[in-house]
Amino acid sequence: MLKLFKKKFKKNIYNKNMKNIESSTLYQDCFFSLEEDFVYEIENSCFDNCNFENISFSNLKGCKFNNCKFVNVFALYVLAESYSKKINSYVYDLKDLTELYVIHKPKCKRPFTRKNLELDLMHQANFFRFKENYRLKNIPENIESLRKLKVLDLSYSGLTTLPRGITKIKTLEVLNLSFNKLESLPSCIKKLKNLSLLKLARNPIGYNDILTIQSYLPHCRMFFN
Repeated sequence: MLKLFKKKFKKNIYNKNMKNIESSTLYQDCFFSLEEDFVYEIENSCFDNCNFENISFSNLKGCKFNNCKFVNVFALYVLAESYSKKINSYVYDLKDLTELYVIHKPKCKRPFTRKNLELDLMHQANFFRFKENYRLKNIPENIESLRKLKVLDLSYSGLTTLPRGITKIKTLEVLNLSFNKLESLPSCIKKLKNLSLLKLARNPIGYNDILTIQSYLPHCRMFFN
């Protein structure tokens, strides 16, 4: 196992029940029981054979997970890089991720909580109306590697097309594409058989295209206004 982690760590922690989590630390055989509403921000830590339950992060840059188990929620509130207009590539290596929220410029102060970040997501409209520098340039097709994802929030991202890789994430239950520039969705959206909620508010989608999207996903709740 140690060959997988070639970094030098400030701490090595083995076989403990953890109430906190830190950067630049090697954790082995640990069980994490952390505050469910708190959003942890760490980097350059490695986890081997660890267990997590209902865990949320806002940064995992440089972190590695080997043979870890996640019970219920494994969420990431990723801060998109405004200068490159993209999501950091490490995100696509988090194969066990169940929830992904893209946030471009959070207003709430650190330390983050799920409640505060979700309020930020709801109130970004005024900020993004004229801020083209914070639009995502694209989302790579390898987003499909997140095969356990249930919730995906790409609102306020300036998307003009839906990456087809998203339609290959069969586990998706909630997809938020509100406040983008989408005029339609590809027919392959119908592959998302488990999708129960689709948010498309404030997109320039015409009436006929709305009817088409509804025919693709007849059992899915949708919001267009």
